[in-house]
Amino acid sequence: MSGNLLTTAYPSANVRLHEGFSSTIQSTLSLNARGVGWERSRLLTKDVSTDLPVVRRYAGFSSTIIDSIFVSGTLRVAWGDENLLLVVDYTKIYKCAGFSASVIDSVSGTSFGTNEMVGLTWDGANVIVGARDIGKIIKLQGFSSSVFDSFSFGENQAGLAWTGTDLVIVDFSASKVYLMEGFSETVHDLFADDVAIDSSWQTPYADVRTCLYLGSTPVELLTLSLYFNTDDTNDPDPGVMKPASGYYYSFWKQVAPYVVDLVGSSEISNVKLYVSDLIDWEGCSVLCGVVSNYAQATGERGVTGNLATLDHPDAPSMVNINNYTRDTPLSLTGSTTTTGKIIDGYVILQLRVSTEANPNVLPAKVIVWEYDEV
Repeated sequence: MSGNLLTTAYPSANVRLHEGFSSTIQSTLSLNARGVGWERSRLLTKDVSTDLPVVRRYAGFSSTIIDSIFVSGTLRVAWGDENLLLVVDYTKIYKCAGFSASVIDSVSGTSFGTNEMVGLTWDGANVIVGARDIGKIIKLQGFSSSVFDSFSFGENQAGLAWTGTDLVIVDFSASKVYLMEGFSETVHDLFADDVAIDSSWQTPYADVRTCLYLGSTPVELLTLSLYFNTDDTNDPDPGVMKPASGYYYSFWKQVAPYVVDLVGSSEISNVKLYVSDLIDWEGCSVLCGVVSNYAQATGERGVTGNLATLDHPDAPSMVNINNYTRDTPLSLTGSTTTTGKIIDGYVILQLRVSTEANPNVLPAKVIVWEYDEV
């Protein structure tokens, strides 16, 4: 078991980083948080106020906010399957597209017998929730309402975490934090804590982000969101015009996974790219290819970009990115043992807009970088 326990404290609303599974506190942040989660290398919190259900994402374990979203009724936060998971109004679980307020799936607790979910975590394949009103810890089948397994724990649980092998349960009323054996009612370890109310687990993954390359040099821009526009920038505007016939395009975007901090890893390799869920924008598709060399995007600003297949010096073969799923990802060459770009060359992306497009701001979709760490 590697990593460290994270807990929120009541009533201070601080977030605490423990040493492994122990009562020893390494560091404390004053973040006004009630719920806590961990997204690979970033802290997640839910604001303490029930009137202000703001979910925040931070740069590592720090107070530096890099993104915030508002989802009404949010009580608990977790990260699973490359998406934000939320307990909302005690009765629902939401899956959002990446870190966004765009809900792509939901499960009702009433469908498996609870109206008071107070804990939430992800074991790498399944949602686990604490159902306080019926005194059970429940593992669901993936993200669904089908119960895979459960055990009784009483009505005092307040927070859950998954260490990678074992379940952590915060019992606020008993002022204890329990480490169970796997997913079972057998207690492996425990310690007293009279202020812990929610929990998560900090696994020491490398900090890998998306880098967008812009300009003639090029300039490296680390980003959490990529915008398809008709300019060599990463702004929402100017958008792509709807064509009278044929197709218009965004300016092409050249991206790569980029190591900001290796943390406990020595090498990143075997990179793959795929869509978390199919991109279903009406009349639009995202084209994807690979280029060895960088070339600045071109086109008519505010109207259309030039098609990369014709105007990029590498003349890349471009296919619909929906061809690349978890089962059939795009495999990319390259590796790194230091900070910086991981892959050889760049992934090139371009939005194609047809006459069937519905002019609007398109909803967020998630593109996943998957890779090996050693």
